[in-house]
Amino acid sequence: MVGVNNKIELISNKILGNWQNQIGSTLQILAVNPNGLLSGHYQSPLGTTGRRFKMNGVIDYNTSFNEHNFHIIMSFHVRWNIHRSLTNWTGYIEQKEDRLILYTRWNLTTLPKDKNRNSIVSGKDIFNKDPIP
Repeated sequence: MVGVNNKIELISNKILGNWQNQIGSTLQILAVNPNGLLSGHYQSPLGTTGRRFKMNGVIDYNTSFNEHNFHIIMSFHVRWNIHRSLTNWTGYIEQKEDRLILYTRWNLTTLPKDKNRNSIVSGKDIFNKDPIP
């Protein structure tokens, strides 16, 4: 059985770093605090001219796992300042052999310019992290 402090350190060490999705966006997790709060950056090649935006999120340390079977649930969000919109991703991280994969569903919300226009768009992303050291 993994102790609480060891569990937090193990999870943090595994998820910190850069993650890339299928369109080339980069999720950079820079820090995870003892309460499970994430911070970092997000950079997308679509509609943002490649700018980096601040990312915040949360992971659930209570998710069941061990060193060889890694399943963690998480959520993170980005405020696209220049576009007056927000995106939230929610999903789970799974270990497949020597790789971590983050499966997510996302919602992009903007202020509607027209009351007949949908201001929430949804989709899914799959992020891959570099091989586990």
